[in-house]
Amino acid sequence: RSRGAACPKAITMTDASPRSQRYAFQPSCTHATVALSHAPSMVSVVSLESPQIALEVPARSSSAKSESRDKRWEVAATDHCASRYVIRDGNIFRAWWDIIICLLLVYTGTIFLFRVCFLEFHIPHEIYTANWGWVRMDDAMTILFWIDLFLNFFFSYRDEQGVEVDSMRLIGKHYLKGFFVVNLIACTPEFLVQALVSAISGHSLGNDSAVGHSAGIARIVRLPRLSRILRLTRLLQVFKLVFVQSRRKTLEWLQEARWVRVANNGVGLLWVVHLLACGWYLCAAMHHDPSQTWVARRTVDADGEVSLLTRGPVDQWVHAFYFILTVFTTVGFGDMSAMTNGEIVFVCFTMMVGAVVHSIIISEVINIVTTVDKRHDFVAKQCELVEAFAAHTELDDQSQKMMRAWISFSAKDWMSNRYDRDEVKALITDKGMPRSLLGRLPASLFHGALVKNSFVAIRRCPQETPPRLPLLLALAVNRGHYTAGEIVYQKHDLAICVFLVLSGTFADVARPSPSGGVDEIATTPGQSDNEIRIEVDGPHSMRSRPHRQSTMEEMQVQPHSYHLHPYQLHGAGGYFGLGEVMAGGERVSTVRCESEVGGSVLTVQKSDVAQLMQEFPQYAMVWQSQSRRQESHRQRLRSQLTTGMTLRRFAAVRIQ
Repeated sequence: RSRGAACPKAITMTDASPRSQRYAFQPSCTHATVALSHAPSMVSVVSLESPQIALEVPARSSSAKSESRDKRWEVAATDHCASRYVIRDGNIFRAWWDIIICLLLVYTGTIFLFRVCFLEFHIPHEIYTANWGWVRMDDAMTILFWIDLFLNFFFSYRDEQGVEVDSMRLIGKHYLKGFFVVNLIACTPEFLVQALVSAISGHSLGNDSAVGHSAGIARIVRLPRLSRILRLTRLLQVFKLVFVQSRRKTLEWLQEARWVRVANNGVGLLWVVHLLACGWYLCAAMHHDPSQTWVARRTVDADGEVSLLTRGPVDQWVHAFYFILTVFTTVGFGDMSAMTNGEIVFVCFTMMVGAVVHSIIISEVINIVTTVDKRHDFVAKQCELVEAFAAHTELDDQSQKMMRAWISFSAKDWMSNRYDRDEVKALITDKGMPRSLLGRLPASLFHGALVKNSFVAIRRCPQETPPRLPLLLALAVNRGHYTAGEIVYQKHDLAICVFLVLSGTFADVARPSPSGGVDEIATTPGQSDNEIRIEVDGPHSMRSRPHRQSTMEEMQVQPHSYHLHPYQLHGAGGYFGLGEVMAGGERVSTVRCESEVGGSVLTVQKSDVAQLMQEFPQYAMVWQSQSRRQESHRQRLRSQLTTGMTLRRFAAVRIQ
């Protein structure tokens, strides 16, 4: 509290977010509401008409599952055991280490698998020789994988909430419950596994010649080398980290590019075929009599006299790959078939895997192509409307180009939000929805943010809120995102919607003056011919050159509002713009996004507000009363704006 201010007179507690509770202190010296949450973008100071300061702290959810999740979240947020030794996501060493491990895993799943199956298990005789380079490669891989086995104890991870956990205790617990056992088995030295298999079978590589079926025993003893394939599970961790942490525009573009997604499915199909082709050849290699296997029955000449058994490993791999691919994509051509029991069992397994994998990949590719086609048709239709509008209004070419670029840029979001709202409204109001489901849905809308917004939560008890109000409101809203410094609306704009704040901080801004703030509009950048002057360092003097903006850059140019300063803040859970909508006139103030990370809002059109007021008259009276009080409070705060302040300084002053 500020110096000389009275002590708080009352303390109230209300729900504020799914994981927090709001404690409201009501002093007599301030008109600020301070809302603090765990996310940096949610820290805000909200000026309302009621003098209270609200602090959000973690709270438990109602259900047992939510309580367990919230408890884990609280532990992860407060436990930082030995965090100084943890290697985080953004660490350069970790990024390069993941790249090295990823390359080694790709080698393990392709070349190493081929070497083991088609060289070491080559039939009728092994042709693999201990090449110095391959031996050193295997030794280096073993050392790196052992280092990676223990290095994972120092790598942070992200929990279900997306929060990075940097506690050594929690990291170790999470790793031991996850991939540690799989990685340990894959890193086990081959001589230990071979000794174990030899002890169980009663044979060793040294006395194979004196034992019947020596070739089969020798091959069984070498099977543990395939345990290295288990290391491929490490790819799941690497890919998950890449997709979660890909903030770079290049990675985001690669994830969303159509050809990349189709190529990923194609590469995945080829790798599964390669994996099963190695298994198909290994099935023949494990037989005691190679002459009874598909390799011996397969001929490679026109006369049918030269057996595949006499060819090299590359030819054998090509034929195995061809057979698996035909089984995956068709029912086979009849030129290769299974005869022995082992071959029949493996082919049946291959058919089941192929039916699933082939169906998934084909459906994914079809979905990618059709989705893009639908979006292209939607964009084409919208562009036709723009061209018709431009012809009617004699719009200039540059404005048409900007409108088309805006449509192409926003088409993805528009497509995802297209649905028949009237049908959904009828489903909610006319279909006799069960009361249990009707009462559950409001708390799940927008992760609970809508029902807790002060536009809806005007009752003291949330249970008193009609459940259909937030449901109907959710049908009417549209999500909008604003960057730091972006103007939401300004004075003299037509008041067409109300803004419900989901995240970030927004502010009414005005020009400070000795007699109080003055509402003004932001000035338009004074650029001509779409050019910007950029200063360039020359060898002898400073010179400038014109830089022409792209269409998207030109669209993103914001009006200058540096002369405007905040005097009233709107944080998460609040709303603004209701007074002008109720009055039916133009905007009387300018609102700007103040958060450095941007902000997110839900917009409610004026017609939808009128419809809600008609269906819920008890809320209509409250909204009208609140709009008048908020406008009076805004004018009072504007009159106090005599000196311009930054957001942080203004927030600190309002808190005091």
